Amino acid sequence: MIKHSGLHAARGQIGWILALIVSTAVVVKLEQLELGAQFATLTVNPLAEPALPLDHDLARARLLAPDPATAAPMDQARLLIALSLAGTQDAADFDALAAEAAQTVADVEATVPSDPVLLNAIALCRSVFAL
Repeated sequence: MIKHSGLHAARGQIGWILALIVSTAVVVKLEQLELGAQFATLTVNPLAEPALPLDHDLARARLLAPDPATAAPMDQARLLIALSLAGTQDAADFDALAAEAAQTVADVEATVPSDPVLLNAIALCRSVFAL
């Protein structure tokens, strides 16, 4: 009742060899596709040109915080960061931005901020404009 043929006895080894051949073929095919190289290569530098100019971000931040002393902490932080980013641009009027940043920092610090994001934005603005 039990079959004792050689192929029947070696069915486990045959299955393992077939699985090894199939897995090797899959690996070789995946290596030929070179998906990793395609995904790792950037076709466009995302930092080359911003989608919107930094002046637009600064104007938007000024609209959100027309009076920095009474604005919400996140709007204050947004304004300070936008000023800092605008100050790092080559075509920026650094003196005017530095004066605005100094006034904004003074207005914000008069409210005794405790928000860590706002405190970091103040530190960033101070370091960019050497305040």
